[in-house]
Amino acid sequence: MTQPGRPTLRLHLRWTVPLSWVLLHHVTMRTTVDVKASWDQGYATLYQYGFPLAFTHWGLVSSEYDAYFLLPLLLDWVLYGLACGWLVHGLRHVLLSRPRFAAWLLVPLWAGGLWTAGRVAVDVALGEVTWTTRFSVLDTRDPAFSWGWRGRGLDGYGPQN
Repeated sequence: MTQPGRPTLRLHLRWTVPLSWVLLHHVTMRTTVDVKASWDQGYATLYQYGFPLAFTHWGLVSSEYDAYFLLPLLLDWVLYGLACGWLVHGLRHVLLSRPRFAAWLLVPLWAGGLWTAGRVAVDVALGEVTWTTRFSVLDTRDPAFSWGWRGRGLDGYGPQN
């Protein structure tokens, strides 16, 4: 006999964790920020990604390396986890009553979650990780919905002149 709540816990581990991780990185907000820099005009313009808190931005040396901020990343993931957990809890009867249908959705979801985790691991290995941003933000503007991996190819990337 299973304990009460056991199927619900398993359901949330199977659905909420990968769904919140994928949505955190692929459905987010892009914000243009000016950060204090010691060259050119005294600031550099970059895109920050994350909602509600920005947890990554492109590096100042190259747009191909990313800086990740662990504290905002974890706080955002908790918020996405709560929202996804609420959604999964609302759909629990559908997900539990149709296991074959759920499996067809679960496999691509976990594949997307693992792909996203791999991309983050590569970005972290090539970039930098700190608890919060080490740059002073001078100006924040142009918040926009970002769909896909950092919005590349869908909403353009790099500051527009």
